[in-house]
Order: sequence, then structure tokens, then C-alpha cells
Amino acid sequence: MKNILFLSGDSAIGSKLNNLNLNTLSIQGYKFIHNEDSPISPSNITSTFLNRKICEDKQLKILSKLVFVYNAAKSKPKSESLAIVLRTSILGPYKLRDLKSIKSIFQHLIKPINMASIIIAICGLLKITINPLIFIQKKILGKFNFFFDYLNLLNINTVVLFSSGYDNLVHLINYHSKINNHKFILVINNWDNPSSKCFMTENFDLILLWNPQQIQHVCKLNYISKEKLIVIGSQTADLAYSKYKLTTARTTDNTKVTQKKLLYIGQQNHYDEIHDIINIQNYISTNESKYEKLFYKPHPLSKMKIKRIESNFEELKFVSIIQSTEIDLRDFDGIIALPTTLILEVILSRVPSVIYTPTNKQFRRDPRTMWKYEHFKDLKAVQAIEVVKDFDELSRFLKFGLPEQIPFNKNSLNYIFPEYSNNYLDRLKEVFEKNI
Repeated sequence: MKNILFLSGDSAIGSKLNNLNLNTLSIQGYKFIHNEDSPISPSNITSTFLNRKICEDKQLKILSKLVFVYNAAKSKPKSESLAIVLRTSILGPYKLRDLKSIKSIFQHLIKPINMASIIIAICGLLKITINPLIFIQKKILGKFNFFFDYLNLLNINTVVLFSSGYDNLVHLINYHSKINNHKFILVINNWDNPSSKCFMTENFDLILLWNPQQIQHVCKLNYISKEKLIVIGSQTADLAYSKYKLTTARTTDNTKVTQKKLLYIGQQNHYDEIHDIINIQNYISTNESKYEKLFYKPHPLSKMKIKRIESNFEELKFVSIIQSTEIDLRDFDGIIALPTTLILEVILSRVPSVIYTPTNKQFRRDPRTMWKYEHFKDLKAVQAIEVVKDFDELSRFLKFGLPEQIPFNKNSLNYIFPEYSNNYLDRLKEVFEKNI
């Protein structure tokens, strides 16, 4: 019997893992363990407990960040994404523009972790080995020997880790010396992870990827055998293709008079998209416009935007806020999307759309900067959706209507968002049967 343990790098990914319904995963000769609550003598330890014990450890978080900064600095010339992430990580979210921003940057820089990050980044840029960091890492990782003891107690053959690549569990597996008795499989959680967040070592036996584009990104930033990289797609793509197949296309009742609906899709950073929403709502309320009703979908992980919605309730009272993950983009007559993974679903919807990339004087990472990320390059090359850079340009589309999309070449789309005939769990089964 081969025992396989599933773990997630953080709680957000854990919820995605639960949505996979792993209870239905069954292969003869395999036992799948996830969030189990069976007692392990001598103490009642579960995989959930271990996940929390490791992922929330503060020392390991600090170590993980410092090593990431070093690796990002070493690899900075290879990826514009890493250059952006590195600047934000070291200097903080604010641009240097006034006394208030100078104070914020100074307060950020004098924190010990950020002062250490600057020194380590310089060493990374100069490719200088940091022996004290290696020594500290060895000491800290020694605290987590219990994790591997636990795997031995349960006779775990393989650990399958769902992760974005920058959490404590990935760091532990990347650099711990006691991994030899087990196989470790890393399942990449999102489109941008290998080019902006994830460094991997040969300690991982397999790395399961979203798309063929990620093979290029992994090989560019990591010294890892290409044979370890397997593209299995994503549950995100499976759900999107299922939703937007031609056979499930929605029909409209032309006898009914309906409001023209406009959707704004937000992203996860400090950029003030609430200001955009208020401006767009004011425009369609006071000017001639193709659209009559504005909807706003904030990024599900952007807690700051949710708070700002609450504090701007009066100005947003005519805007419909969508916080549900269940959304059909064909319900809308136009879509304004900031650079985000949901653009891939926008492409499948074929709804008239623009990618909105305004810049901002206050924040280091704004939509214009995010649009420079490596994983968007192949999407930009196709030019399927028009890019709008400022509100003046956007207002013309608000008046006359957003442009139709240019049909995306199927092979080009499969390179970044592959479609499969079988489901995600079936593809996982194939990997286990062939490689474990």
C-alpha cells in the first residue's frame, strides 16, 4: 500500500484543495490522507495540525523571506516579475513622492527584517554566498525534524503539496536534509507563481504545472531537471472551459428591456481601484454611455479593498459588489479587467472587454507595473483584448462601448490555459500511477 499525504501551503490554497473533493480519489494500492483526525501515538497529531504548526512558524517565515530575497536578487536579470517583487519587498508598497511617503518608506526600511533584506539582496545581486544565513537556516530547519518523523509514523511514501511556492512548507522541503526517505510533489497553484514567487530545488521529485509556459519559467530560474516537470493543467481552467463551452452558451430574451451591465475586475495589490470604480460610476451616471449599471468584483484575497468598500459605502451605493466566486462573465455586456488571472476566463467568455493598466503616483505596484509581469508576455503578444492605459481613453469606450475581442488562436491559448478532455483528479491519478 502506498500512502500519499496531501498538504496545502496556506489556508487560501487549503480551501481550493477541499474543493477538489479528494474523498473521491481512489486508486487500487493507494491510500490518500488529507486532514485526517486519527490519533497518532503518543499524541493526537493530524496533518492539519502539522500544516498550521509549520506554516505559521515566525522564524521559518523570516528565513523563507530572506532566502527568497537572495534568490530573487540573484535571478533579477532573468525576470521582470522578480525585479518588481524585489523592489516592493525591500522598499515597501509606496513610491517616493512626498513627506508622507518618505516617512512610510523610512518606517519600512528601519524594520530589522527589511534592513537584513537589503544586505542579503546586495549579496544576491553580487552572487556572494552568505555563510551566516546558511548556518542559521540549518539551525532553524532542525526544529522541524518532527515533520519527517510524522511521515515515517504514518508510513507516508509521498507528500503532495499544493502551493504558490513561497510558503514555509515549500522552504522546508526545498532545504531540509532529511527528505531522502520520501517523495515530494509540488503542485503549482497559479499562473504567475514560477516566474515571480517560486524557487524550487531538486528536493522535489516532481513539479506539476498549469501550462507549458511554466516549463520555460521554471527552467529559467531554477537548476532543476526538465524531466521533473509535468503539465497537468488546472482546476481553474477545467471549470472555465466547462462554463464557457459553446454548448452552454446563454440565450437572451430580446423581448425584455435590460440594463447594459459593465463589470470591473480588480486585482490583489495596494492600487486604489475603488477610486476607479467611483469615477466610472460617476461617468455613466452623468454622461451619455453605452452602459447603465456598474458591477465590481474585487480580488477574493484583497481584504484591504473589502474594507475600503465599507468605508466608501455612500459613494458606492449605486455599484453592485460581487464577492461570490460563482460568476458567469456572459451576464455582462462589457468587462474592464485589471491584469489578473481572471483575464483568461474573460477570453473564454468572448464578452467585449479591455485590459485596464492605469499608473499611480502613490503605489509601487499598480496595474501598469503588474502588466509587466513575465507570465503576461505571451498574452500580450496575441493582442486579443485591447489595452487601455488611462481614464481619458477608457471614457471613450464607456461612451460608445468596449471593443469586441479578437479570436484567440487555440494553440496559443493552450500554451497558457490548456484544455483537457478529462478532469483534474483523473490527471492527478495518471501522474501517481506513472511516477510513484
